[in-house]
Amino acid sequence: MKILKGLLFFFFISLAGTMNAQDIHFTQFYLSPLTTNPAYTGAFEGSFRIGGIYRDQWGGVINSPYRTPSFYVDAPILMLGKRAWLGVGGMLYSDKAGALELNTTQAMGSVAVHMPLDKKSKSVFTFGVQAGYTSRTLNTTQGIFADNPTVAGASADLGNISGETDFNTNKFDLNLGVLLKTQMNDKMRLEIGASLNHILTPDLHVNEGGGTDTTTTPNSLYSASAEGRDAYDLPGDFTLHGQFFVDLNDKWVMKPAFMYRTLSGADNVQVQALAGYHLNETKDMTLNFGIGYRLRDATQLIVGMDYKQFKVGAAYDLTVSDLSDAASGAGGFEIGVAYTARIFKKPTVKPVIFCPRF
Repeated sequence: MKILKGLLFFFFISLAGTMNAQDIHFTQFYLSPLTTNPAYTGAFEGSFRIGGIYRDQWGGVINSPYRTPSFYVDAPILMLGKRAWLGVGGMLYSDKAGALELNTTQAMGSVAVHMPLDKKSKSVFTFGVQAGYTSRTLNTTQGIFADNPTVAGASADLGNISGETDFNTNKFDLNLGVLLKTQMNDKMRLEIGASLNHILTPDLHVNEGGGTDTTTTPNSLYSASAEGRDAYDLPGDFTLHGQFFVDLNDKWVMKPAFMYRTLSGADNVQVQALAGYHLNETKDMTLNFGIGYRLRDATQLIVGMDYKQFKVGAAYDLTVSDLSDAASGAGGFEIGVAYTARIFKKPTVKPVIFCPRF
């Protein structure tokens, strides 16, 4: 009954928003923790952790597919008192999209404070901060443009834009996140977190010009919002995510997961039914598999393996939205890997000499 209540609670949270965000997103977001939430920085048992994930969207259908590699490293470095600790880390990702190679790159450092809520540290609350730079570039050498295209009813004189390649911008960015990990009993544990990205709403346009009113000016391909926000400001991205772990017996573990993201009115929800099967008695070799669904977008097929300190996973998103015809049914392929190092000093054992009695 406790397991059933836990599952119902978890899926109620995961389905609380029913919706489809376009910041970067990974199907296996748990294999890319620092792009998911800065509060994951140092949230593990070990000396340090390193990993990466690569996503290729519609690679077999279009000549210029969407490709997103990402890498991260983090470590718990300092105890704060008897139970709390500090984690630090860094992540880098690059997202290239379309024939004009619109490339978004982000390099961020992060720090997180992990605070146990009880004496046995069964529940830990974490607050994380991530700061760095986000840049965008646009390669227009492959583009064909009219001399005076009309945008939103106004003339936009682009001149010889098709001959230029140095359209780029680089801005400071800031993300915040919180995370709660709790061991509910011997068989169940829960992870749930939330993050807010682009706190400073950086200006990331790749073209000169633009303004803060609703009119379209020359050399501007965008118009400002009705709220008066600069048309080029990157809006905040809110993420809610979680994963629930249930040990059914010595062989099977259930670990459903969900993620909800919203960015400037565009929403994305993915729900996954995942399971793990322990291949040996020590439970250090586990086969993971499951299916998921990104609402109004794609069905997800997921498989992977945990072996000692290594985690490996692969996923394929099969497009089921209106884009499926244009994409010939193709979707996105993703592969990720993570390694957690555990470097501990061997204890120094003083020899004990027993003196025989006569």
